[in-house]
Amino acid sequence: MNTKRESTALERFLRPRSAAVVGASRSAGGPSDSLLHALREYGNPHEVHLVNPGGHLIHDRQSYRSVHELPDEVDLALIMVPASAVVEALEVCAAKRFGGAIVYSAGFADESSEQGHRREADLASLARRTGLRILGPNSQGFLNLTDHTVTSFSPSVRAAAMAKSLGAEDIRGARGNVAVIAQSGGLGFSLLARGLGRGLRFSHVISTGNEVDLELQDFLEYLVDDPATDVVLMYIEGLKDPSRFQTIAARAQETSTRLVAAKVGVSQAGQRAALSHTGHIAGDDRAYSAVFDRYGVEMVSDPDEMLDVALALSTGRASRGRRVAMVSASGGSAVWLADSLAARGLDLPELSPSSSDRLQSMLPSFASTANPIDISGAAVVGPAQVLEAIADDPNVDALLLSTTLARAQRIEDDTPALAALVARADKPTVVYSYTEPHPLAHERLRELGIPLYTGISACARGLDALARAGTWQAEPPTPSQDRAANAARASLALSAARVLCEYEAKDALRAFGLTVADEELAVTRDQAVEAARRLGHPVALKVQSPDVPHKAAAGGVALGCVTAAEVADAFDVVIAAVAANVPQADVHGVLVQPMLPRGFELLVGVQNQSGLGPMMVLGLGGALVEILDRTVSYPAPFGVATARRLLVGLGVQKIVSSLDDAAALVSTISEFAAHTADLVAEIDLNPVVIEPDSGRVHLLDALIVRH
Repeated sequence: MNTKRESTALERFLRPRSAAVVGASRSAGGPSDSLLHALREYGNPHEVHLVNPGGHLIHDRQSYRSVHELPDEVDLALIMVPASAVVEALEVCAAKRFGGAIVYSAGFADESSEQGHRREADLASLARRTGLRILGPNSQGFLNLTDHTVTSFSPSVRAAAMAKSLGAEDIRGARGNVAVIAQSGGLGFSLLARGLGRGLRFSHVISTGNEVDLELQDFLEYLVDDPATDVVLMYIEGLKDPSRFQTIAARAQETSTRLVAAKVGVSQAGQRAALSHTGHIAGDDRAYSAVFDRYGVEMVSDPDEMLDVALALSTGRASRGRRVAMVSASGGSAVWLADSLAARGLDLPELSPSSSDRLQSMLPSFASTANPIDISGAAVVGPAQVLEAIADDPNVDALLLSTTLARAQRIEDDTPALAALVARADKPTVVYSYTEPHPLAHERLRELGIPLYTGISACARGLDALARAGTWQAEPPTPSQDRAANAARASLALSAARVLCEYEAKDALRAFGLTVADEELAVTRDQAVEAARRLGHPVALKVQSPDVPHKAAAGGVALGCVTAAEVADAFDVVIAAVAANVPQADVHGVLVQPMLPRGFELLVGVQNQSGLGPMMVLGLGGALVEILDRTVSYPAPFGVATARRLLVGLGVQKIVSSLDDAAALVSTISEFAAHTADLVAEIDLNPVVIEPDSGRVHLLDALIVRH
């Protein structure tokens, strides 16, 4: 893994030496008062200027009457004036060469009015024109706990609240290695408050607001190279430039920065008329899931799961596999945990003979020495000591202790064994307390770097995250096919329509090197009859029109034509059917194809509408695609090994004897999609038929939709 490199892009913004509060107020209890309290309490930025139209004395500081009176080159402006006055204040900040600004004010696009949208557009224009970096509007600011920089009025920042959850004097006790970036200010700071109570400690909490300039990915790019940050939690409603994400996620893998994401919002794909099956079944939400999967990003469904995963990953240890050894002081808890682990695909393997021998010498005869290990209430040794005894077992990747930490004495008894375990074992250790733990438990286990869970599902999810982190492998690069790509791009350009007919789509795929069966385009019935004679009966006839993407639904397909007369009649029938059902269709002719062997029908598609880049979509093909929503997705391009893994995930190996040809086709299509991403919006190859006995593939139909 590469080491983290110093990032300076947002250094002045996130580590300001000076700040100016524009809109400072003497009103007690409001946002301005909370922000000023935090700035005064924590002392960073060191130099703070206040702006108040009355020039009042605020918190024993003399305020300026206007932004014009402020010194030049202040690092950060904290804007708390009404929305109508924000742009004017920032114009002055830009002229005075300020480094950046946080706009806390609401009343922009967040209020869904014409005036609000106009204000936001003016703010975006100012940022582009002047280069002033802007966070917000409608932001709650940020915390940089590594440097004790506080620019937020969130109640979570108040010293009294922090002291209650930390057992510390103030926010300085919250410093750690987990960062939060949220497109919801309230949710981001709630993760801080709730996470502290679970033993998490934080490096940054950033509320991005409306993202008129700086967005979530700007801060993510900074944090994956931040030496103080090992885990980044993201609450994502949408990304301004989704294409950046894969590059940043790849860098996170290089720096061993773990990413945890909650992507919310319903896919928009169903709200448009999809031209292909692929576009219909592969929405933006699935595209995000596919990208997250490729780069080892943990995708979570709610704040609790996000904190459960973060607690495990923040320890910096990962599992080299999915095998867990469990020691429990409660048989019932062990059974319940075992079920939950199994549901997550985690295994409780048999222990090695040496471990079994060691356990039998330590435990009474009536204790269970099989995994999970139930030490029973009569055991002389504690569960932590038993866990330490099997820590080196070669059949085990992670260690789980199920115990009660309700009493301080139990914690004191277990701490030495757990400390020794952490010191020598290269495997992660997780603790589950089936009783409400004593407050001392969180503190002691946090000091040891051991996650403590009070929920069975949460514990299993944490172990699952550790296993995924330790077993994830980077996707190997695919070979370049520039010459074939140029030929394919030239072929795509031959059609003037947005939708390429089947024969045009197949021509582009042939140009890229894909093997496609012989077929001929016939414009007249006589040409169709002659084409069928050359190709060999029986044949299929398909009307070719960019206005008829779904030919069968329009009556434009005839199958199994055995004689010349059947071909001639079928030609007339499909032409007439399309003319009746789609009268405006621009018909190029009828494609004559040999009838191919029957077999397993697979959908191979590409969706390239999400902004995340082309996504391969594999699913059950033919008519089943509209009935059974059984698909897998993955970002293009990728090699044959990944294609095989995706086909196995779909269950194709249970039906066909060999996946070699199918995997090669899927990989080639993924490379085609990557090389033509700027031209192609959707690809729909449905069905691709795989012969069960031989594994040979046949491309029966094809559709390409250009941007």
